[in-house]
Amino acid sequence: MNSWRDDSDEIDRSLIRHLRKNARASLSELAVRSGVTRATVRARMARLEASGEVVGYQVTLKGDIAPDPVRGLMMLGVEGRGAERITR
Repeated sequence: MNSWRDDSDEIDRSLIRHLRKNARASLSELAVRSGVTRATVRARMARLEASGEVVGYQVTLKGDIAPDPVRGLMMLGVEGRGAERITR
């Protein structure tokens, strides 16, 4: 379990949840979505960053999100006449 969940309250969890959806959200937007003041968001974010709980922000590119994220691997064993030809 992430340590920020262990000692955080609902405000911290809300900020993290919204930042995971949009890491570029402004302090004002985060304040509105979390139901607190902009000053509270600024103080909470500073505390989360200073404590090392928030270590950075990232961009997710369109190519990073696969339309079909489930992939499979299948292995076949070929025996008998022609196996070498089939394997090639």
